[in-house]
Amino acid sequence: SSGINAEYGEITRDLIRFRTHRVIVDICYSVMTIQLVFALLCLLEPTLQSKLKILDTPDGTAGPDECALTCSGVGRWDKHYWVDSSRYPGKSFMEISIEGCGFVSPPVVTAVTAAGGNVKFRGVVCPSIFVGAMDTSSKDVFWAFSVEDAVASWMSYNQCNVYWSATGYNCSNNLAKNDWNRV
Repeated sequence: SSGINAEYGEITRDLIRFRTHRVIVDICYSVMTIQLVFALLCLLEPTLQSKLKILDTPDGTAGPDECALTCSGVGRWDKHYWVDSSRYPGKSFMEISIEGCGFVSPPVVTAVTAAGGNVKFRGVVCPSIFVGAMDTSSKDVFWAFSVEDAVASWMSYNQCNVYWSATGYNCSNNLAKNDWNRV
C-alpha cells in the first residue's frame, strides 16, 4: 500500500509539473503572439497610412492634406448612356455623376474607355475620350466626350464603358483640422 501511495504521489507531482509547465508555455505563447502582432503592426503602419498630395485642382483651390481623397468608378454604357453631342458634331458623350465621392470643389478627373461585356471578344476598340471642362459647378459630375467620331448608338452597341478616377478634397480649409463634421 505504501508503494502504491508513493507511486501515486510521484504521478501527482508529475501531473502538477506538467500542468504548470503547460500553463507557462501557454503564457509564453500568448506573449509571443502579442509581440508578433505588435511588430507586424509597427512594420505595416507606414503602408496603412495613405498619403495623398494634390498639387493643383481645376479651380486652383487647395485643401488640407487630410481632406485629400481619390474616388473611382465605372460609367456603364447601359446605366449612364451615351448621348450625341450638339457641341461637337459626330462625337458622343456620357455624363457621369461623382456626387457619391463628396467632393467640395471640382476634382482632377482622369478617364478612359473600354468595351464591356462580351463585345471585347469581337475585337471592339472604344475610342479615346476627353473630360469636358471642369468648372466650379462640376464637383458632382463630369462629361466624357469621344475624341474620334463615334455616335452614341455605336458607343452603346459596342458597350463602351468609362473607367474613371477623381482626386480632390472632401472638406475645405474652413473646417477645423480635427472636425468630424466633414462635408
